[in-house]
Amino acid sequence: MNKEQYIKGVYKHIKTVGIVCELINSHLDSENLRSGIYPVISDEEIETHDASKFSNIELTGYVKQFCTDDKNSPEWQAALKHHYDNNPHHWQHWLDDLNGKLCTGMAKPLVMPSEQILIMTADWTAAMLQYNNTANISGWLNENLLTNKINLHRETREYLDSALRDLGITRVRKYRARNKMFINLVESDVWIKKNLQNR
Repeated sequence: MNKEQYIKGVYKHIKTVGIVCELINSHLDSENLRSGIYPVISDEEIETHDASKFSNIELTGYVKQFCTDDKNSPEWQAALKHHYDNNPHHWQHWLDDLNGKLCTGMAKPLVMPSEQILIMTADWTAAMLQYNNTANISGWLNENLLTNKINLHRETREYLDSALRDLGITRVRKYRARNKMFINLVESDVWIKKNLQNR
């Protein structure tokens, strides 16, 4: 991958996140699930999603990581830290690490705001679509959340579990039911890709 391809991929991801956020908003409205629990993902959040990836520090580090053989460079580490520090839809943004280190096991997780949890879910779904050609994130969620690879505050985890169930994107294997949101996302793969071409 070269720099131009990387930048094109970032734009595609941002557009896909926007579409998934709109699907989440639409689903929560149509199923009357708001009731003070789930906020609307704002247009401002959708429009500014991952904007920091175009900052000099992030562009330099990400291009070095994904477009060269120089992996895990100091530039990449600085870019990743900058990205997490400036994007509250990442769980790493909510780690209270007094040592200032990135994603250490010693970091204490803070409670994430509910809108950011919904955006995080949209971000995961968009990444799955882009890299694995499916909106089905259940397997990834099982691998990463059930094994505690993702360090979330207890309240954040409970809210995320509830949101995933209400969206029909369940991670815990004991849940069998799938509602319309999950089915719509899986069936919308082609629709989402078509919409990406038209934007």
